[in-house]
Amino acid sequence: MKSKLTSEELKQELCKKFKVLEFIDLASIAVRPTVGFTVFKNQYKEVFEPDERIVFYTGQSVGAKTLAYLQYAADLFDVSRCFVLVCCAETNNPVIDNDIEFMIADLDSEPFDDSNMISVNSICSLPWFHSEYMGVSKICCFNSEYAQDGTIVEFFNSDKINSLRTQLLSGEYPSSCDVCWTSESKGFSSLRQWRNKTHKEEFFTEYLEQPKIRSLVVFPSTVCNFKCRSCGPDKSSLWAQEELAYAPNEFEKQKLFELISSTQWFNSNKSKEIFDLWPTLEYIDIYGGEPLMNKQFKELLQTSIQSGVASKQRLHFNTNGSLFPVELIELMHEFKEVTISLSIDDIGKRFEIIRGGTWAEVDHHVDLFLSCNPEIFKISGQVTVSNLNVLYLDELLSWAENKKLPLTLQMLSSPEHLQYDRVTQTVKDLVVKKYHNHPNQTLQNIANSIQKALPVDGLDWVAKMTRLDSRRKQNMLTSHFDLATGMGYPDFLAESQLE
Repeated sequence: MKSKLTSEELKQELCKKFKVLEFIDLASIAVRPTVGFTVFKNQYKEVFEPDERIVFYTGQSVGAKTLAYLQYAADLFDVSRCFVLVCCAETNNPVIDNDIEFMIADLDSEPFDDSNMISVNSICSLPWFHSEYMGVSKICCFNSEYAQDGTIVEFFNSDKINSLRTQLLSGEYPSSCDVCWTSESKGFSSLRQWRNKTHKEEFFTEYLEQPKIRSLVVFPSTVCNFKCRSCGPDKSSLWAQEELAYAPNEFEKQKLFELISSTQWFNSNKSKEIFDLWPTLEYIDIYGGEPLMNKQFKELLQTSIQSGVASKQRLHFNTNGSLFPVELIELMHEFKEVTISLSIDDIGKRFEIIRGGTWAEVDHHVDLFLSCNPEIFKISGQVTVSNLNVLYLDELLSWAENKKLPLTLQMLSSPEHLQYDRVTQTVKDLVVKKYHNHPNQTLQNIANSIQKALPVDGLDWVAKMTRLDSRRKQNMLTSHFDLATGMGYPDFLAESQLE
C-alpha cells in the first residue's frame, strides 16, 4: 500500500511547480483563526507572479465553512483568490467559480474538521473589543441587550457577552443583532460589515484571540440644536423641549423631566470609569445629541492629549454639519486619525425640514471639513435611508459626487413609521420607476426591496408628519411634494378641514 505524503513531501512537490509563499496546515487555523488572517495580511501585494501560491493543506476533507473562511480572508485583505491553493483529501463544495484552486492529495496531517472552523458570515468584531456607554452599557448602538448595573468592564467580560461571542463564531444569528441581519438581507451595508472592514487588521489578527476593551462609544449628553424627524426626546434636547411644551398633563411632563435627567449621566460620578479607561483606548467615538455642542467634548480631547496618548488614538464622531468649531478642530490635530461622519440625509429645503438648521450653512461647513488635512481627517457622509428621503436619494448622491464626499447609506430601523419601505402603493410605484434601472446598485436594491414590501395606508405617517408641521410651522407639501402627496397628505388635510 502506498504511504501517505508527509507535509514536507507535499511542499517539495509543490515547489517544483509553484513559488510557495506560505504553507499552512488548516488544523492550525481551526484552533487559531488569526493564523489564516495574518497570512493574508502579510502576503498582500499589488501584483503577484503567475506561479506564486499561498498554500493551505489538510489530510481531511474541506467543506463550506473552510471555503467561506478562505474566500472571506482573501477578499478582506485584497488578495486575489486565484493565488490560493488548497490541498486536501476531498472537497464537498463545488469548486467551479469560487476562484480558489484545489488539489486532491493523500496526505498525512494533523486532525482537522471543517465544522470546527469559525463562521465568517456571522462574525462581528464589536463584542471582542468594543463597548458603549450612556449611563448603561451596550455592546453596540443597535444591539437590544442592555446591562443596567455594573461597570463597563464587568459588562464586557460578562457571561452574556461571552455567550454572544460564541454564537457569532458558530454561525448563529442572535435576534438582538437583527438590525444588521435585516440590513444585509436588503442589500445595505451593515454596522457589522463596516466595523469588520474598518478594524480588519487589528481584529482578525489580534483582537479575536484577546477580547479587551480597546474601543468605546460615549454619549456624554443629548444636547442638540436639531430635532430631526427621525429622532426623539431621548436623543435630542431640542426635541425634549418641544415635547415639554406640548405635554398634555403633569404626569407626561414628569416623565420627560426624568428622561432628561437620566441623559445627563456624564455630570455624575458615573463618568469616572470613562476617564479611567480613556488613556487605554485605541478607538474613541463621541456621539450626542450633537457632539460638537457637548461641553464634555473638549474635556475628553484634552484628557487624551494630557495623558500623552492622543497620537496613538483614532477619534470618530458624527455631526449634523451645523458647526465647524475651529478650536476643537485644532485639538484634533493631536490625534493619530480623526474620522468625521456628516449626518446628511438630504439637501436643500428637504434637509431643513427633516433634520433642521440652514442648508447653506451646512453645505459651507461640509467644504470646510473636506479642506482639513487629509493625512489626519477622514471625512464622509452618513445617510440614514428612510421614507422621508427615499424618493430623493439620487439628488443627494449627485451632490456628494460633486463634492467628492464619500457616502455610506444605512437603513433606518426606528421609528417604525419612517422605515424606508413603509410607504403607500403610490410611493412604491414612484420609487420603483425611478430606481429599478438606476446605475447605482444600492438604489436598485432599494427599488427591489420596496417592490416586495406590502404597502401601508399612510394614515399613521401623515398624522405624525402633520403634527410636527403644525408645531414647527412647516409644510411637507412645499418641500416633499411627491412624497407627501403620495402618502396621502392632501387628503388628510382636506378631511381635517371638513371636521
